[in-house]
Amino acid sequence: MKKLVTLLSLLLSVVGFTQTRKDIVPNNIDINYLNSLVLQICNERTKDSSVFKTTSSVTFKCAEYQSSYMAKYSICTHNNLNTHRGVTLKTIVDRKKYFDKSSVNSIAEICTFTTVTKKVTYEELANTIIDNYFLSSVHKKTIFNDYPYGSFSCTVGTYEGQNGVYVTGFFSR
Repeated sequence: MKKLVTLLSLLLSVVGFTQTRKDIVPNNIDINYLNSLVLQICNERTKDSSVFKTTSSVTFKCAEYQSSYMAKYSICTHNNLNTHRGVTLKTIVDRKKYFDKSSVNSIAEICTFTTVTKKVTYEELANTIIDNYFLSSVHKKTIFNDYPYGSFSCTVGTYEGQNGVYVTGFFSR
């Protein structure tokens, strides 16, 4: 009986504290949830175009490196001049080579910064991030390219005095 009560309380605590799309973004953003939600909304918006993106360890590591680089240096860029995490990965090709030792296939990277307001939900924030990308024809074209692998990584930071998230999308074949 004691095991049953323990399992039941564990299950209720896990279910009771999971994020949902409608939850207001707290001060401590659930970055893992936001990363997956941005990819999910990207796939929802592109589902009729046969460009569904599946995350991979390589695309996520490349995206995560770049979003954390941008947050560290408060800059929104594709070209890195500084050392981050003990290495200098200046270009998207450098990042792909570092995290994936195979030959470089077709890759693309998109970056943005999105401010976070006090009463925004996770769904609104994720949609705003994708909206930012869709406002740029180059970014939108990249999303609609037939890259089967893709990941988004968000990192909390400040840009030009605004609090928000740096977001990198990294795609490959």
